[in-house]
Amino acid sequence: CPTCRYKDFDHDEITRERIANVTTPDESGNDVTLIFALHNLCEIDTNSLGLVNYATLLLLILGIVILHYYQENKEVQFDEGHQTAQDYSIVITNPPKDAIDPDEWKNFFESNFRDVHVTVCTVSVDNDLLVKSLVRRRELMRQIEIMLPPDESLDTLNISKIAAKIEKKRHFLDTLCAKIVPGIPELFGQVVVLTSKVQGLAQWSRPAKNIFITFETESAQRRVLKHLSVGMIHVMRNNTSKISNPNHLFRGEKVLNVREANEPSTIRWTDLNQKRRHIWYMQLQTAIVSVGVIALIAMFTAFCKKRSTLYAAISISLFNAIFPQFAKYLTSFESHRSEESTQTSLYLKITAFRWVNTAIIITIVTPFMSTLEPDYHGLISTIYTIFFAEIITVNVLQVGDLWGHFQRHVLAPRCRTQENMNMKMIGQSYELAERYTNVTKIFFLSVYYCAIYPAAFFMCSFALTVNLVTDKFSLLRTWERTPQLGTTLTKCSRKYFFTAIVLAMAISSSYFWSGFPYDNLCRLEGSNEVDQDYVGTWTATTFGNKTIQARVVKEDIAYKFCLQDLLRVDDKVTFPPLPKHQPKGSEWMTPDQEKLVELFGWTSLVLTIAVAIYFACDSLRMVRDLFYYKHECVGKDQKINYSDVDIISAFVPQVESSFFPYPLLCCNTEGLEEDLFDWIDPDRPHEYYDLTLDAERVLKGNDLFTGSNNVFSQIKHWRPENKEDRVV
Repeated sequence: CPTCRYKDFDHDEITRERIANVTTPDESGNDVTLIFALHNLCEIDTNSLGLVNYATLLLLILGIVILHYYQENKEVQFDEGHQTAQDYSIVITNPPKDAIDPDEWKNFFESNFRDVHVTVCTVSVDNDLLVKSLVRRRELMRQIEIMLPPDESLDTLNISKIAAKIEKKRHFLDTLCAKIVPGIPELFGQVVVLTSKVQGLAQWSRPAKNIFITFETESAQRRVLKHLSVGMIHVMRNNTSKISNPNHLFRGEKVLNVREANEPSTIRWTDLNQKRRHIWYMQLQTAIVSVGVIALIAMFTAFCKKRSTLYAAISISLFNAIFPQFAKYLTSFESHRSEESTQTSLYLKITAFRWVNTAIIITIVTPFMSTLEPDYHGLISTIYTIFFAEIITVNVLQVGDLWGHFQRHVLAPRCRTQENMNMKMIGQSYELAERYTNVTKIFFLSVYYCAIYPAAFFMCSFALTVNLVTDKFSLLRTWERTPQLGTTLTKCSRKYFFTAIVLAMAISSSYFWSGFPYDNLCRLEGSNEVDQDYVGTWTATTFGNKTIQARVVKEDIAYKFCLQDLLRVDDKVTFPPLPKHQPKGSEWMTPDQEKLVELFGWTSLVLTIAVAIYFACDSLRMVRDLFYYKHECVGKDQKINYSDVDIISAFVPQVESSFFPYPLLCCNTEGLEEDLFDWIDPDRPHEYYDLTLDAERVLKGNDLFTGSNNVFSQIKHWRPENKEDRVV
């Protein structure tokens, strides 16, 4: 390679070994430097490899389309075979502020719609801050209760007396430890602050924000949705002309924003009343933080890759296990009105990280000429190591369940109460979003590198099989119960990420096939044989100071340096990757390779345009719904009444807390039947978890709280009195 330069190969220790030189005298006695470069003898068999890879792409597209329709049919079958409160319920998100009487809502629907019986009505008011304060106060009182002897009174005066005694006896070290691990005095101090906060918040009037209506029949729900569904623009403008029947205007003047409700267990009641502007602002902030963290971890992975492929694989696997916990913590700062929205946000963060961390960053940090290196520095070796680490590391940590065992076998036996011990036995929480990303991550890794590493499909199938077994074990043995989520997450994965996987396979395969033989060497123009000075056997020294043997005969071919990476030809990205983008005079592709690259290149362009049109049509449908929204029913009416379903729940406002085995209730539960709850505590009544009773105790004798209906959300149940009322 007479024209090759060291700087063209100065990327890492491996590429430095691809160029060598030797100094020897020429015929005139002058010293000349002979340059040698390592040429990869890789010939592409387009029939057995390239075309098979292209057929795999077509099969993948067909498979995803079939999967799409299969899952849609399964969703309908599952919906028809499993009756839930969502099948009978609607939510109204723009009620008049003073519409807090459930009876008024019942009368509105039953008077203006044919054959409608309202069974349950939940009026959610804007009391998020009050509820959060009461929840935190209850949690602090629970912590104090755990620290006290079992029979100790939790009266405020008694706790204040105990706190004063403890604080009086403290020495310097005790005070210092209390700064790190709060004791009873610190916890009680927070209780006092929250008590004052509750007293202030309880004096405000609470406007109605969301109304959940549960009808007795599915047909009633569908009838109401059919007549009241209008575009959001018309709702915001209160365009009464869009409602055909004037009787369907609430109070004769209000256009209601009516949608099908989510499952009761997925509602996040403390975030339900947040303004959309605040929700979007917080999501933007967390997205920026996520991008920053992804960039930092990518830099760390690149640093590990320079040291060792094994270090990089371990780093990737560990961060793939750790980042979901960070993403979950980050998502906790966001406001989401349902658990489905929370899981979707979490899914986006984890998927973006795992795709970048597992697949994309390795391509970026691996030098182009190291792609086909057979040792551990090569890209193929790195892919194999990542697969192996993902199969072993992640699943061993999951099955091992170290924290779960520590809770069950170390912490649980030392708990003071049976309830606390039971909570240690609940099991580890898991996120459906994380399980989805675990599948898409492995699938993405296999299709992204399948052109240069076809065995990735076999590694992928084995990894997914192992994940299925470990997830099934964890689901039945170690994980706790999660809310009943709808189809939002699977639709998001199906619509966006599987589409992106197909596009990624087409584009990555195009560039990978164009780069062969990955040595950045092209035949020197006009050179049918090497210069006479190169003929002979030479002991040359590489740029990395290693000695190699080179034997050159007259019939050998001289080469020159040429950049074979179409992502960086002429310092610009070329898309689609086509043979015509090869620099003139520096062509390196064989005729068969050019045909294959052209096939993949045009296919990737067509798929890119198709995906862009698909997403554009989806966006247009969203815009259309702003003006002409029409509810689409899923499945057939099963003609089963709400009150006849054996296991079903209602929209009872409640908040999950890690200090209690069951949710804390944000509404008055007096008179509510147990059938309306999706949980029952075998040891305590529902009133124990009622936060409205806490408010009454806090404000007792202050005339600040009179039990008025506009301070807390309300729920009212009207069970059908006779069979005629329950006719479908």
